[in-house]
Amino acid sequence: MLLSLLASCLATVALAACGSSGSEGESSAAAPAEPGAVEATPAKGGEAQFTIGWVPPTIAPFEKVLREGIKLQAEKQGMSLVVAGGEFNPAAQISAVDALVQREVDALLVWPIDEKGIQPALDRARAQHIPIITIDSPNANANVNFQTNDFEAAKETAEAAAAQIGAGCKVGIIEGLPIVATLKARNEGYAKGAEASGCEILDRQVNTEDTPEKAGEIAAAWKTRFGGEMTGILAINDPSALAAAALVGGEFKPLIFGANGDPTAIEAIEDGQMAGTQSAPSPEIGNGLAAAAHDLLTGEKVAKTIDVSYDVVTAKNVGEYVSYEERLQGPMVVTFEGSGNSANLVTQLAGK
Repeated sequence: MLLSLLASCLATVALAACGSSGSEGESSAAAPAEPGAVEATPAKGGEAQFTIGWVPPTIAPFEKVLREGIKLQAEKQGMSLVVAGGEFNPAAQISAVDALVQREVDALLVWPIDEKGIQPALDRARAQHIPIITIDSPNANANVNFQTNDFEAAKETAEAAAAQIGAGCKVGIIEGLPIVATLKARNEGYAKGAEASGCEILDRQVNTEDTPEKAGEIAAAWKTRFGGEMTGILAINDPSALAAAALVGGEFKPLIFGANGDPTAIEAIEDGQMAGTQSAPSPEIGNGLAAAAHDLLTGEKVAKTIDVSYDVVTAKNVGEYVSYEERLQGPMVVTFEGSGNSANLVTQLAGK
């Protein structure tokens, strides 16, 4: 059953894995963008009170949606947004952080690829008294960290796969780069859930390039090696899952599960090409990041850890899924519910 996010648009939500033209002016963060470019979106209605910077790990469907959520909330709060990075390269991400520090942004939003390696760049931001908000980086010493439940969601996905497959469950796991905390948690959650459900793990391979092409190579090798013996594939993200699904045929008919909840994956579940995915509430996270930045910049207290959750979507509950498009019609009402150092992200569409 979907959590309240999908049923009522309340979020209580890492990467898969995971710019633009570089011109100033109004732009849609959901539009195609080039990694490494700098995208600037001015505040509506004139001069911005604050400028916030966003450094994504990669340019992928879920990130573009997350970025659109940041943009909508930033505009609501009278802030401008600058985006840099997205090459899925730790060194390039450090350069992107440094570029935004030099640009003198008022707050920095970062989803680190390498939480440890990016520390010197974050230290340079701190030296300029720039508040830092991260995703899935509890050891980054940020002012606020949005912490997803990647391990639990992946474990639940593997358990759902085992339940659908039934007796004789034998799976392959297309893993993400373990240097990325989100992906490492997802890798471990898949393995733990499969083992706990009695599934045999036939093979585990890392998608070292984080591309559908590499995932396709892994799945093609499994098709040749295992054929009909492999009854399920747990993929690190939806593009990898869709690449594997394209190879289903003959005796090779594994149930395919992905992660992130990309629109193409939701369609594939509806069409029967995929069996499930972990849906990231990217619009909600984006709105939450911008709201937290505004709170910090205006002297409001924000919990150090904001807990957010993925939902598992399968053919049984896909009809309850609320599309990204519906959830990006405007800025959300954002609250952080909790006390002390931890709170839950709760969002609601305006007017709902």
